[in-house]
Amino acid sequence: MTHLPDPIEDLVMTPLITDTPDELAQPMGEMTDWAGGEADPVPGKNFPKVKVVTRDYTKIADMYQTLGPRVSKPKGYGAKGIQIDLSETVEELKESYLVGERDGRVSLESAQQVSEV
Repeated sequence: MTHLPDPIEDLVMTPLITDTPDELAQPMGEMTDWAGGEADPVPGKNFPKVKVVTRDYTKIADMYQTLGPRVSKPKGYGAKGIQIDLSETVEELKESYLVGERDGRVSLESAQQVSEV
C-alpha cells in the first residue's frame, strides 16, 4: 500500500445526541448559540465532542476479519447511552467450533463465521 503507510491522527467530532446523557448538558432545554456569539463553544456542552483518533489504514482488512476488542469488555457494546456486557457471549463464540478465534478475538474471516455471530 503506497497511500497512508503509517498511522495518522484524525480529528473526530461527535454530535450531542438526543435521548442520551448529552442532552442534560442543555439546562432546561435552553440552547445557547456559540456560532452567534451567545456563549463560548464548550465541547460536550454546547459544541460537539472533539477527539483525536489514531488510524492505521494498513490494518483495515484485519479489522474486518475479527470482532473488535471493545466488544469483549464489560459494557463495551451499545448505542444511545445504553451499554451491554457481551463478554460472556464473546468467550462462547471464541470457543465455538463454528466461529473460532483469530489473534485473541472472534474470527469473522468467512461468510459462515459471520452468519454464526
